[in-house]
Order: sequence, then structure tokens, then C-alpha cells
Amino acid sequence: MTAPSDARRAPLYQEIAGRIAADLEDSLLPGGRLPSERTLCDKYRVSRVTMRSALAVLADRGQLRAAPARGWFVPGRSGGTVGGAVLQGFSETAAAQGQLTSARVLAADTRPATLDEAEDFGIVAGAPIFELRRVRFLGGLVIAVDHSRVPVELCPDIGAHDFTVESLYAVLRGSSPPVLPVRAEYSVEAIAPGAEDAALLELPTGIPLLVASQRTFDRTGRTVELGRTSYRGDRYRFRATIGSAATP
Repeated sequence: MTAPSDARRAPLYQEIAGRIAADLEDSLLPGGRLPSERTLCDKYRVSRVTMRSALAVLADRGQLRAAPARGWFVPGRSGGTVGGAVLQGFSETAAAQGQLTSARVLAADTRPATLDEAEDFGIVAGAPIFELRRVRFLGGLVIAVDHSRVPVELCPDIGAHDFTVESLYAVLRGSSPPVLPVRAEYSVEAIAPGAEDAALLELPTGIPLLVASQRTFDRTGRTVELGRTSYRGDRYRFRATIGSAATP
């Protein structure tokens, strides 16, 4: 005698959500945009109603985000990395991964260095410092607010550049003589956002900031930049490979 089975197959939209999630792991970078709903319906051979239910499941899990009139995106989570002998900035790292970045400049000013900055940079107090603050976007999504300080003597025309589209590190490398950022001291901490950062980053209630502080050096060991970047905690992931030191 065979007992009747009450097992029921999961709804089709949940099955499709699982298939999409698996495909995303292999094919789409953080910040990337999904194909149109019509294309997805054709690919997975389901109705638009089923597809929208599947996408809603992934959005509830935090694996996708809808942007009105723009489509569905994978939440951006990646930050700068060090590749080879050259330290890359936000826009360069994203470009290497095929992702689109943009920026909104909040401030780009020259002012006298404070005593602490003079000590950090090895310059005289009052020497000109270029200070840059920007909101950074990845794939159309707001990711971070960054704050950089650079001695003007390293790149005298730095104030003439358009940092809505230009990379700070690319500008430094293109100066004469070139300034080559190659190493950085980097620390990350989670903090509660202040009112200004929360507004600039469009932070939902309860989402922390991940604040990265960076001191960047050239080949000679000279400090060439002091940076502080405040990332949305739900759109940034820091990865590091850690190994033991060699022993005799």
C-alpha cells in the first residue's frame, strides 16, 4: 500500500527566484543591472506576473534593488582594491570591473595646512592643501561620500581638474613629475551615521556607515593623500586575504 503524499512543489516564482540568484553569482557584478523584464521572461519562460513575483522575493532578501524607471540592480558592495604595484581608486577599480561610476563634487578647495596635516605630509604649516569631497555612485546607486586631502605642491594644477569625471589618482599620476600612489594604510570601522551623511547617502533607518580611513604613500614612503570614505553599510564589503608570516 502506498501512502498518499501531501508534499507540494514550491511556487514557480520561488523556483525562478532561486535560478536567477544562482545565475547572478556567476554573471553579474555588484552594481550591475539586470536585463529587462521582457528579456528575463523570455529567458526563464515565465509570465511577467511570475517574473515580478520572483524579483520581489530577491528584493526582500536584499539580493536585488529596484530603481524606478531604470530597472533592477544587484546592490553594489565592492570598494577599492590594490592591483599589482599601483594603488587604484574607486573609479579605476570599478572601471576595471566594467562598472559605471559617477560623482557629485561637494567641495574642491585649496586652504592652508593645519599643524597636524603639516606633520602628516611633511610640509610646513600653512602650505596649500587641496581638499576634495564627493558623493560617489556605482551603477547609478549612491555608494559613498569620500574626503581627500593632497598637498598642492605635488600637483600644482590639481584645482583645475573636473573631479565629477576624473580620478584623483589618475590626476596625480599624470602630474609632472608623476606622483605614484603605491601603498596605503587602511582601516575600517562601523559607526552610526550623522545627519549629513545619512542625507547624502539616502540611508534607511538602522543602516550603519562603514568608514574607511586611508593614508597613501608613494614609492619613497612620502604621504601623498589622507582620505576618509563613508560607505553605506549595505552596499560595501571589505575583503582581505590573510596569511601567516614566513618563519625560518
